[in-house]
Amino acid sequence: MYGSAAYLRPPSVSGQSQSSLQRGSREPALRGKFTPKSFKYNGRVAAVLLTSLLVLVGYGGPAVAGVLITGSMLAYVMDAMRYKEGSFLAVWMSLALSNLAMGYSTLFLDNEYSIMVAVLGLLISSGVLFLTGCWATLQFKWIQLQYPAVVVAFEKMLLTSCLPTAGAVMYLGLIVHNGIATAPYITALILCGMYALFARPLSSSFYISPHSVSTGGAPAHLGSVQKPLDGLLSFFFALSMPAFVYVAAHNAVIMSWTHLWAVLLLVFGPILFMSSIPQGLWWMGDGPVANAMRRILVLVSLAGALSGVEGRIVFHSFGQYLKLAPPWSYIAITVATYGFGAVVLLLLSGMMGEETAAVILGPVVMISTAIGSLVLGLPIWALPAPLIGAAGVALYFESRALRDYGLVVIGGLCTCAWFLWQHFWFLDIKLDGMSLKVICSLIFAAMIPAVVVPGLLMAKLPGSGPLLVMQAVILAILEEHLSAGDYEELTYNVHPMFPASLVIATTVIGIILARKMGEANRISNATAFVLECIYGAKISMLFVPESRMAIPVVGYALACLHPLFLGPKKGDARAATTLEPWKGLGMAFCVILAVAAARFAIFDALHIVLDRKPSEALAAGSLLLAIAVGLLPMINAYYAQYEGPRRAAVLIGSFGLLLILLRPPLPIKGGAECPKLPLALCPRLWDASHTPRREQDDVAVYGDGLRRREHWPLWLVVVASFFGVLAATSKISKSVSFAPFRLIQAGLSGLLIGGYMALEFFPGMQVLQATIVASSLLVAFMIVLLSVPSRGSAILLPLLCICWFGSFPGSLFVLSVSRLPPLPQDMVRLHPDIAEGIALDSLRWQTIRTYLIACFAAEALILSFAAKLRLGVSKGRAAAASSSMLGMASDAMYIDKAAEFLGGYVPSAVNEATVGSLAGKHHQKLTNIGMSYLPEACNILTVFCFSACLWVSNALGGEHASLMVPILCSILLLLSQDSFLLRGLADKRRYFPPYAAACGILTITAIGAVIREAFSIDEGISLDIDVATLVFNVGAILLCLPSLLETLDYLWTQRQQKFWTPILTGILATSGVFISEIDAVKVLCGLSGISAILMSASAQHSKDFIQRVL
Repeated sequence: MYGSAAYLRPPSVSGQSQSSLQRGSREPALRGKFTPKSFKYNGRVAAVLLTSLLVLVGYGGPAVAGVLITGSMLAYVMDAMRYKEGSFLAVWMSLALSNLAMGYSTLFLDNEYSIMVAVLGLLISSGVLFLTGCWATLQFKWIQLQYPAVVVAFEKMLLTSCLPTAGAVMYLGLIVHNGIATAPYITALILCGMYALFARPLSSSFYISPHSVSTGGAPAHLGSVQKPLDGLLSFFFALSMPAFVYVAAHNAVIMSWTHLWAVLLLVFGPILFMSSIPQGLWWMGDGPVANAMRRILVLVSLAGALSGVEGRIVFHSFGQYLKLAPPWSYIAITVATYGFGAVVLLLLSGMMGEETAAVILGPVVMISTAIGSLVLGLPIWALPAPLIGAAGVALYFESRALRDYGLVVIGGLCTCAWFLWQHFWFLDIKLDGMSLKVICSLIFAAMIPAVVVPGLLMAKLPGSGPLLVMQAVILAILEEHLSAGDYEELTYNVHPMFPASLVIATTVIGIILARKMGEANRISNATAFVLECIYGAKISMLFVPESRMAIPVVGYALACLHPLFLGPKKGDARAATTLEPWKGLGMAFCVILAVAAARFAIFDALHIVLDRKPSEALAAGSLLLAIAVGLLPMINAYYAQYEGPRRAAVLIGSFGLLLILLRPPLPIKGGAECPKLPLALCPRLWDASHTPRREQDDVAVYGDGLRRREHWPLWLVVVASFFGVLAATSKISKSVSFAPFRLIQAGLSGLLIGGYMALEFFPGMQVLQATIVASSLLVAFMIVLLSVPSRGSAILLPLLCICWFGSFPGSLFVLSVSRLPPLPQDMVRLHPDIAEGIALDSLRWQTIRTYLIACFAAEALILSFAAKLRLGVSKGRAAAASSSMLGMASDAMYIDKAAEFLGGYVPSAVNEATVGSLAGKHHQKLTNIGMSYLPEACNILTVFCFSACLWVSNALGGEHASLMVPILCSILLLLSQDSFLLRGLADKRRYFPPYAAACGILTITAIGAVIREAFSIDEGISLDIDVATLVFNVGAILLCLPSLLETLDYLWTQRQQKFWTPILTGILATSGVFISEIDAVKVLCGLSGISAILMSASAQHSKDFIQRVL
């Protein structure tokens, strides 16, 4: 399946292969051979396609999101089950269904756009989904082995089509999110980046040298995957797409100067970038003519881009700082910027030699600086400062002497100081509580490293690390202050004080520069790590600006991530010995302190995600999860060989997860309110502005009084579950003395769970509470005896089982003779009219009875599951018995871990799974341990649990209870082959009972519902029969019967059906979903249709997999 011998042999050079090689010898590119490898451009493709998918999910709505999430989960599960073809089909089917959902919502539900725009958007989204499928296909090695030509074609499609397709989707997303005013400029930057990633020559991921052995046998080019035409088309798309949409959006006012300058900037800006980067114009070829054309293109695009920058940005937004009157200001700015920019671009792009640049650079820089200083209005006494800096640039370019670079530092800092003093220092205002003078001082302090560090790095002198860290901290403080403040009075809500695009730009540039300098050993690894943490944490200010979480995020990142960057590398045997214990404790303490300092940031993040305040348990559990996650890098780096630290992190995270899932009540004192302590001490977790939501408060305000109580018994479940996690992470002991420990542990777990059920569901009924606790203890002891069979098990287990079965009617009798507890005073106060009503008492009796039956159903379920595992162990098929319910692996250690997780509730596999698995020895093994009755007992427990669950479902679900029938029927998977009733229930037929039960119950329910609807029995028997309802629904039931009978025959006899038979019966059954309006009939027809689909698939694929799905 994953490849045949034909694909494992090198291809013979004969026939068509010889002609292919002869054609390849005439081509300029070399020819090579195909070999399966990992796709080496996964990072850039993922960054582009996943971002586009997020845009499509936001555009398509919950339907597209649900299909993609479900499809990805299904593909992951199938891949984990090593069903590679199924995983491949799941990926493509989910993408196809997403495309259908997108088309339906676009063409039929969305009326905001014209039909042409809707169709164009659908085509673009289809292209993105198709490219996503191509990318996913390249990850399957069996596809590479069997279909090398397809892999080559998909790789070329990805590398040549990502830019136009994903670029168009991102453009649409930016228009919706940012508006048409700023979207073209951001899109131009994105397209330039994508051009650098995808449009420059890229070598294939699947080609090897012609002298190497190929496993695929497909000859291919060794050079660039793209052709010159692909590069040319990408070039024209990147320069035309932003400008074209901008012109279309501003068509009515496009002839105004502001929009014309914007168009110039959008056209020539990308051309300037693509012409200046290395190999940016590779598709033009080599030679003197091509090089001359590149120089001309750089100079022309520089002129156009500078014109756009001057007209759209400089004179439009910063005209108040220009002191020279027009038109001289236009001429002066153009001469200064064009001259300096042309020399720098030609030098950086390699189109001008250093000797020529040394001659030209000095005069050009001096003239440009002088003109720019005059335009800015520098007085005569301040004019030497920028000229000294310009002279330093020219001298340093020629001499590389540090003294010449000192002139650059002095001139640059003096000019910056004059500009801040001249324009801002005299203003006595405050921006969000911070004086403008302080902001100017911070800006000047940030400029010092900006001009000093480049000289230190080029001279390879120390001291640049602290300056860079200081600059990063100052930038983080300034950006957070300018982003989080309320400046509507200053900006009139027209534009933000500090836009998010600048935050993203400084973050990305800072991270890239820090990483590059660290890799080049210009700064230490510790400094590079600190810089990356600071710049990366600045992104947090975009999500919740008002919470000012950048500093807490920096602290958390520094405390948690340093082992990944600064710790020992993977495989270093000295990792665990080089870290002293006090250092490890200090690191863990730093993580805890960082989480404590960032608790308000975590609270605000939860508030944003949930769109409401988090509950107290959710907030506290999230803090514990943050601590556990923060400890993992340290544990993996220094304590990978030790179980203790890893176990501690798992316990902390598990306790936090239990708090999140179970949401037990927490004390207010010390949480959101101050405890009563002397000296006015107030240690508390939250402050007044971060008060968690209490569910009891919501019930007290909006509830009916009956539910106005705090669920403190939930802590019993939390403790019991935590004990289970504690046992699951402990080492498994096989000693005899371990059995009493399991007995004690199971007794405590049973007492806790029974106490929770008694206190939560039956308050004020002491006798009934005692019976519930006793039944829970009986269940706990029975499972311990099943887990660790002993000589006493043969006597104690039947007695305990009989006592448990007797406790059920006994509990019902106790309930019938008990009195209802008095109603809460709040109930009487809020509802005085119905507080003593008979209807309310009847509702309370029914609710308590439902609780009681549900408790015994849960106990029967865990007992039958434990018995099923015991039977599987005795057969040597423990993995098969457990996988039918939990999907565990076929390793006995997993069963032991499950037993420890449930506090000894699940029988361990021990070593009996390796004993002979012949069916004849099964009964003998059970007899040897005194459990020959176990199959019958397991079946009785399963049927009892199933019946109780059906009763509870009918009591709670009402007319929609039929929707739960297929799920509840999976309980019947616990049925086993016995010597009394189910003699023919072999392992291959274990899927027959649940399917037969689902079909039978749904059929009876559907017939009853049809009769009630047709004859209006609920309103009294009437002679007016609804013939249409009767005919349509009975017809739908009859249409699904052939498919049901066919599936039942297959599950019992294992006779393979023809491929077309299930398809016909499935079409008939599925049509009933659209005919009927009754839930039971719809569920029955849907079950029949799904069964038919799986039956047709079973004709081509694995029987076992299809049976599991059924």
